[in-house]
Amino acid sequence: MPWTVEDVEKHNKGLTDKQKSQWVAVANSALKKCMDDGGTEETCAVSAIKQANGVLVNEDMGVYNTPATEYEIRSAKLHKRKHIVVPVVMMVEGVHSGNHGAVYHSANELQKFVDSWNGIPVVIDHPKKDGVHVSANQPDILEESVGKVFKTTFDNGKLKAEVWLDEEQLKEISPMAMAYIKEMKPLDVSVGVFTDQELFDGQWNEEKYNTVARNYRPDHLALLPGGRGACSWNDGCGIRVNSNNDNKKGGNAMSDVKISPCCLAKIEQLISNKHTRFTDDDKEWLLLQEESQLDKLFPVETTQEPVQVNKDQVAEFFKPASKLEDFTVYMPDALKVQVNTGMEMVKKQREEVIADILANSGEVWKQEELEGMNSEMLEKISKTLKPIANYSAQGAGAAGGNSPKIKPLRAAGN
Repeated sequence: MPWTVEDVEKHNKGLTDKQKSQWVAVANSALKKCMDDGGTEETCAVSAIKQANGVLVNEDMGVYNTPATEYEIRSAKLHKRKHIVVPVVMMVEGVHSGNHGAVYHSANELQKFVDSWNGIPVVIDHPKKDGVHVSANQPDILEESVGKVFKTTFDNGKLKAEVWLDEEQLKEISPMAMAYIKEMKPLDVSVGVFTDQELFDGQWNEEKYNTVARNYRPDHLALLPGGRGACSWNDGCGIRVNSNNDNKKGGNAMSDVKISPCCLAKIEQLISNKHTRFTDDDKEWLLLQEESQLDKLFPVETTQEPVQVNKDQVAEFFKPASKLEDFTVYMPDALKVQVNTGMEMVKKQREEVIADILANSGEVWKQEELEGMNSEMLEKISKTLKPIANYSAQGAGAAGGNSPKIKPLRAAGN
């Protein structure tokens, strides 16, 4: 590190050369900012890569992230549906690293068309199609939106508003975002906005920038539960108290509440571990867990080698077995039922063959002898015998007599 365009394919495939350059600018800027704030290179690299992968690659739309923490919640009705209303600081004057690198957002530009922010959709994460970030104002994407922005104002260098969230929709689309808001946990937001980009190298409050954003055309506001924005909580952004004393409520500072970068790395490890069943769909739930809980979800490592058993060992194991139950006890229940059912059928078939032989062989065979034979031998004997005729029931005066009432010999194998 720092990253170059040759490194991009390792973290985000399929980007154009221009998009790769944007990725490098965002990643390196985010890495530097994180390390300047006291983070380690390892943890900051994870955060920087995530930010670079999450930015909009639309050439005209910019995205600038902001986090949030403690705030007040109220309920209201919109279109006869219950909504949760929370305050938000969408942007503050200053230098923020979005997908266009370090960009200066001036107070003059932010307050030009304040009303244009009202009514923009609120979504969970920035919408994508075929891996490319797109506008949220499309029918299929609006179906997945969770609310709207209202009552936008610009005050004391901050672009403030209210976020009206459809409670049922938010529960369905992102239970984690709902949990964050209900529990007032740190929650990032990120604006998707079209701007005119003026290339200009400058400095604002000791922060350098190479671009100035002008003529904002707002598209959407994204909630980013579990993430960290380029316009950070310390910068004064996010869903939070809209006052001049944003960092405090009831005298308790909340600016140091963060999601540890270590947890993001552990969650990725859990999802990629072939010995777990976690997928990307579980990421929201995993982000809600404490680090100690995540540690417990990893498979227990063992050095014990798997036991290898061959057929001779199996045969030796079953040598003492004398009954069918000695074998079936080790079978799964479903297989055990099938085997027992089959054995009942075999038993019934043998009983019928033995009965036929005894009925048609006179006193040649005894039952004990037949029961000691295998089924194949019994069938062979059955085939050699003819039914013994019984004329005891035939009347002298009846025409043609009565047919002998002899049990017909069952064909072998039926």
